[in-house]
Amino acid sequence: MRGSYIVLAEIYEKLGRYNDAERAHIKLIELAPYRAENYSLYGIFLIKIGRPKEAIEQFKNALTLSPEDAHLYNNLGIAYEEAIMFKDALSAYEKAAKLAPY
Repeated sequence: MRGSYIVLAEIYEKLGRYNDAERAHIKLIELAPYRAENYSLYGIFLIKIGRPKEAIEQFKNALTLSPEDAHLYNNLGIAYEEAIMFKDALSAYEKAAKLAPY
């Protein structure tokens, strides 16, 4: 079963209730700060609503918990791209490719 706050965040986002969605993401992190996925989901949300620099911080938080996760580096690269930080994006994508070259 997916966590209730994950589902809430997704539904709020679909309804355009972005403040509520953000509160759900933050609550999820407060409840389980040891789960990299929670930071990653929040980062993805932040990219979607046009806040890539804040998303970068969330992906970095996730990477402190799961430093060998290629998906997190890929998401970090996307956030850097959205923030027009192309050299950093390249570095993140190269790390993702090194961890998961297939």
